[in-house]
Amino acid sequence: MKLLFAVGSIDPRFGGSVEAARVLAAGCTALGHHVEVLAAETPRPEWASGWPCEVHGCGRAPARFHFTPNLSPWIRSNASRFDFVIVNGVWTYLGIGIRKGLRNTGTPYVTFTHGMLDPWFRRKFFLKHLKKKLFWKFFESRNLAQARAVLFTCEQERTAARPWFGGHEPESVISPLGIDGVPPCEERQIAAFRAALPGLASSRYLLFLGRVAPQKGCELLLQAFAQIANRDRSLQLVMAGPGSGTYYQNMRKLAGPPDRVHWIGHLDGDLKWGAFRCAEAFVLTSHMENFGIAVAEALSCGKPVLISDAVAIWREIAAADAGYVETDTVEGAVRLLQRWFDTPQAVRDRMGENALECYRLRFEFRAAAGELIRVLDACAHRP
Repeated sequence: MKLLFAVGSIDPRFGGSVEAARVLAAGCTALGHHVEVLAAETPRPEWASGWPCEVHGCGRAPARFHFTPNLSPWIRSNASRFDFVIVNGVWTYLGIGIRKGLRNTGTPYVTFTHGMLDPWFRRKFFLKHLKKKLFWKFFESRNLAQARAVLFTCEQERTAARPWFGGHEPESVISPLGIDGVPPCEERQIAAFRAALPGLASSRYLLFLGRVAPQKGCELLLQAFAQIANRDRSLQLVMAGPGSGTYYQNMRKLAGPPDRVHWIGHLDGDLKWGAFRCAEAFVLTSHMENFGIAVAEALSCGKPVLISDAVAIWREIAAADAGYVETDTVEGAVRLLQRWFDTPQAVRDRMGENALECYRLRFEFRAAAGELIRVLDACAHRP
């Protein structure tokens, strides 16, 4: 197949949806399909270097809405070169531009929502939700209705999104995500992390890696760690990821023992993988996570994961005995850490082995790409 992955931006700071698109593009390429990427925002060279295919840009685009007048003309001029366009994300101009650009071309598109229709956003950000209702009425509902299919990564995500459709749900399909996993250069990755953060690399720590944002439930983790940190005075908490604004500043103030909670910012490449390799376990007390790429990355490193049941892949984690799962509350986060503290080392080692096996069986990127190709092949025969 000849596929075009459309994204608002490939800036890695935009988080999981960007990484999900990159990994699926890599998987489809590895399976022998022709893949190109179109970003509404013309990418910096360093952003494009990690993508396994040609990346096109449409010029300047505002960071949030990604409006650019060049998007629809580019799509219209190039539509005949592709069998399918895969739109990644909702609530921006991207879906509008793709729909208009593909009109009367005969090239179909599908849309990955990447968890952006989850009701948690409505409960947490009421004013933003009112704006989204207007956008839904005039634009987004039409974008999804004219897609050949709306793609969800799991049944939990599809069920959560149903209230938006008001009984008029479009054709929807489950197409799971995967990751390409940790590169094999373990010694180099650990050495890079130790060189950058020598004090941390030799310490025992739990790792959070992701955007420091309300969705991620960082406040639950920080409050829980502050409550029970004295149970194991040698254990540290590492907060790795970008953050800004009021929430980020509040989290810095909320953090527990200042000598044991470490804020190290965004990590990429060997530094990121070195952080995973040196950690005892990965922890994510998220309020809403339609997949959890960092969770799967931790599994690929053979690390147990301590997660909330708002992470959509929690059932797979629990079934594989690859970590612990609790509710997305302070009490649940406390139980997560307490269970880890109480776990004998032999059991932790076995959970690490289970984590690696869970990744290989369920979340390896070629398997996810193969499922996407199967979905697209089926969609090709739908009106």
